[in-house]
Amino acid sequence: MPTLVRKISILAIFLFISFSSCKKKEKTLILAAEGKFEKGDYHGAITLLNQLLSKDSLCYPAYRLRGMSYFNCDNYLLAMKDFGRVIKFNEFDTLLLIKSGICYEKMGILQDALINYDKVISLNRNQKDVLLRRAKIFSRLGKFDFALKDYNAVLAADSVSFVAYNDMALILEKLNRYEDAIKLYNRALSISPLDAGILFNRGVSYLYLENARLGLRDFNDAIKLDPVNSLFLLNRGFAYLMLNQRDSACSDWSSSMKLGNEEAKEYLQRNCVEKNLKSQKTDYKM
Repeated sequence: MPTLVRKISILAIFLFISFSSCKKKEKTLILAAEGKFEKGDYHGAITLLNQLLSKDSLCYPAYRLRGMSYFNCDNYLLAMKDFGRVIKFNEFDTLLLIKSGICYEKMGILQDALINYDKVISLNRNQKDVLLRRAKIFSRLGKFDFALKDYNAVLAADSVSFVAYNDMALILEKLNRYEDAIKLYNRALSISPLDAGILFNRGVSYLYLENARLGLRDFNDAIKLDPVNSLFLLNRGFAYLMLNQRDSACSDWSSSMKLGNEEAKEYLQRNCVEKNLKSQKTDYKM
């Protein structure tokens, strides 16, 4: 408890000092910039904050607000620079630590994103959204044990997080544990039954288990919800081909190709062009 009190006290002192560090005559510019920010005029807010900071380079609330404005304009590099200035003086600003982590993610600097998320979680283990973000990065980096640990922590705090169930299932799928993956997809769909992405993912696991009938069922349901998803159509084509329904497979691949899926074009040419059908060999891969 003393540590927590110390952290809160430091934060309070920082906020007081940082706002006090802004020159009195410049505070009206901050208020005007806040007004533009709240209305979604981020460029207008940035313009005012640039003016302010050119006159008062120690006004840290201005850096904070400008960083948030850059962030909302998808200018992650400049946002990160402003966030960094503030974090140097307030290492407990969890919102900026999270935003900085997202900036690193967007820029593909995953290790630095992890460092930020680690700091946030060390301050508050109940940051479910941050745990999810960290788990996704661990998964992308192939650190599946760490990812699964974070997903389990999310589910301990929120047992109805269908995102956590789905993402855990994707990891199990990568580990060739398809039956276990399907169990988690089932849990996810019991919470969010109309999620086309989860239906599709479960269908893929069924295909890996060579259960084309159930895979087709899930792809049909996913396509009803998202009829112009080229990936869904591509994979339903695989299911049809496994069931020896070549015409239906070719039709789906043709539709997928028209939606811009290059892989569908390859399967269409390989399995549906007349000169390639002499052997009538089913040719697909997952």
